[in-house]
Amino acid sequence: ILDKSFDYVDGKYGVHGGVGSPGAVEIIATAPTIASPKGTFDKLGKSFHIFQASPPGTASVVVTNWLMGLFEPDQHYSFMVNQKGRPIRHRGEEVPADTTIVTQTHYLDLMKIYKRFHNDFDEVFFVVSSRGDSEELRINPKLCEYNNVLCLEYEDLIYANRSQLETMVQKLTAIFQDRFGYFFGENSSLLGSESQMNAIQRLEEMDKAVASLSSQPASVIDKKFGVHGGHRSNSNLLEVKPLAANEGDPDFKHMAEDVKKSFHVFAATPPHTASTVLTNWIMGIFEPEEYYSFMVNTKGRPVLQNGVEIPISKTIVTKTHYLDLLALYKRFRKEFDEVFFVVSNRGTDPETRIDYDFCEYNNVLCIEYDDLVYSNNIELELMVQKLTRMFQDRFEYFFGANSPLLDMEKQKNAVQRLKEMDDVTKSMADQTFDHVDQKFGVHGGHRNRDDSESKSALAPQVPEEAPRAVSVVSDENAVQPQRKIFYCGGWKGQTDFKYSTFGLVLAKSLFPELKSVRLQPNGNIAGVDAIPLLETTIHMATKDDLLIMHSHQYCEIRLWRQNFPGIQLHINSEAYDLHPLHIANPDGNKTYNYLP
Repeated sequence: ILDKSFDYVDGKYGVHGGVGSPGAVEIIATAPTIASPKGTFDKLGKSFHIFQASPPGTASVVVTNWLMGLFEPDQHYSFMVNQKGRPIRHRGEEVPADTTIVTQTHYLDLMKIYKRFHNDFDEVFFVVSSRGDSEELRINPKLCEYNNVLCLEYEDLIYANRSQLETMVQKLTAIFQDRFGYFFGENSSLLGSESQMNAIQRLEEMDKAVASLSSQPASVIDKKFGVHGGHRSNSNLLEVKPLAANEGDPDFKHMAEDVKKSFHVFAATPPHTASTVLTNWIMGIFEPEEYYSFMVNTKGRPVLQNGVEIPISKTIVTKTHYLDLLALYKRFRKEFDEVFFVVSNRGTDPETRIDYDFCEYNNVLCIEYDDLVYSNNIELELMVQKLTRMFQDRFEYFFGANSPLLDMEKQKNAVQRLKEMDDVTKSMADQTFDHVDQKFGVHGGHRNRDDSESKSALAPQVPEEAPRAVSVVSDENAVQPQRKIFYCGGWKGQTDFKYSTFGLVLAKSLFPELKSVRLQPNGNIAGVDAIPLLETTIHMATKDDLLIMHSHQYCEIRLWRQNFPGIQLHINSEAYDLHPLHIANPDGNKTYNYLP
């Protein structure tokens, strides 16, 4: 009796016409609300409103913008605040519900929302997203049984590229159509291909807004899409939220007492990208004595350790050459509070690089092959320090700042494991490739293969008795030591710190025998060439090294208290021309007298 009026009552069961199913969220069919223009469609002849009501951290922004893309693609989002009176805000002002078609909220008493608004529209719908097993991230499952409520899982809201985005929108829209067909009818033009294309375009624009706000504080909100500053990903592909520890699994090897949360790290890399170095560095940090585990890229993708298939929870780090990170994330996300991916790339060949889009997500760390190469113990220590700092910065949202899990003791363990790996590599140099060391994962003949990470093995050291160069630019016949460049000084605000890079560029020009200083497009330093002078690095400095010090700016090391043993170049950086290629100097108009 869906097509009957509400006045019609079934004599046996007492149900009214127009009611799809019994329950707390009862659907009442009333006359069209002509005074609700935003919720009324001429094609449909009925008014409606959609509440995107979800717990935080469940990809609710993706759900909201998908729905808005279908029904009001150019509109600014509206949000029901979870406070007294629960006002609806749109572009910073309180508005009535019929200002928009879709309203986002984290207020989850759907019954009260329904009672408040059902007389204003012919129908009130609820689209809800839930995540994991935590009650804080799920809505009451009984509510999902009512026919004006559509419940979605977080895994259905994940996408990595345009193709996956299109598939996601098609799937979600089909689910929406099936669930609410009693109201919209079958194959509604309101949910057709044009509307879906609008949804795809809106989500792509949302991703751009997320990227533009990545360096902003969380208090900054885009009023069209409802995204906050500080999000690093350009979609919710691998969105990460610090969840509560899985107290029911105290034996997990990946349960870190320092963070009280469970996690797993995939070293997911193309072959021939120094993946063995990468894996053993991570294992040195988290499980320095453990045998390596490897996910085989065959059907079922079993995880093997020491030749035996094991559950993934037995180790913290798993190496694999299977590069569908999305599939891995969907498969294992429910077992841990977080799943991380550390990837190594090499060169420009697509066979040795992962899809760049993955590197944008905040639980993915991408590392270049050049950052995994070392030739002596000093470079090995510097490499471990740099990689660990990158790991700490990228995943600080989970581990926190200055985590003891990543301290100097853990880094020493990583250095020691890599040294042992090198010893094993040397001992297996004359064996065939099918011989594999089960602890470190190195193959026989590793040094002799083309395209291997052979440079990572330790090279002979310069003998201590060899003559040492005294000046930065020395006699060409002198034996050159392993010279390093340190830098210190930069602008420090109340909440962040940024190094000045002018001196590094200048030093590269003046002292060509120093390793090149590479600047990333965002102005940050790349490579292990330049080392920040810190309490944890000053012990590495020797009399052959060079320090670039930016005068009158913040430096952790007080040079009048702790002597730098090498040569120091102090630059007064209060006023200088910007480098011609500096990111803040796109037109070159801030370069006047630059020293080339």
